[in-house]
Amino acid sequence: MKKKVYLTLLSIFIIVITASSSYAYFNSKLDIKGSNENNLNVLNIQNGNEKITIDKEVSLEGINGRVLDMTLDIDASKAEEFEIKFSKNNEYETIIRYYSKRNTIEFDRSYSGKYGDILHKREMKVKDNDGKLRMRLVLDKYSAEIFANDGEQVMTSTFYTPLDAQDITLSSKGKSILSIEKHKIDI
Repeated sequence: MKKKVYLTLLSIFIIVITASSSYAYFNSKLDIKGSNENNLNVLNIQNGNEKITIDKEVSLEGINGRVLDMTLDIDASKAEEFEIKFSKNNEYETIIRYYSKRNTIEFDRSYSGKYGDILHKREMKVKDNDGKLRMRLVLDKYSAEIFANDGEQVMTSTFYTPLDAQDITLSSKGKSILSIEKHKIDI
């Protein structure tokens, strides 16, 4: 009995230590700056209430890793679709797409690393807000939770990209205006 309790406590301790080293401890908004080696625009995290316009794939300075909690206010009324690619490297990625004209969010695991008998794409309808969406995205190593419009609709899914797939990018087919808040997570 003592051995089971000890192993359980040790497991919890390891999970907490691992998770806490992965979390960022600040709330922030975004502002545009520079580019990186992949010719993606790189957005710099700044304090403030700036809105940014995205019309191609961009990387966000300070928005990466496998553990993340952020809220995006998206105006994709002039865009065909808006995408968040996460758990991404040169070989793998998991994608969340918002189709503003169809009022649909799609979770796409087609390139997530497990090609067995799993469902690769899932969709959920969201309320028609003229192309506007508030999305909270919570990532935890192998799972993602999407809260649309303050939790009116919720989707949870797992993905299987290798843990070294740490990149996150945003893109838009057409112009999307957004603000992003990265939430502090205390453990």
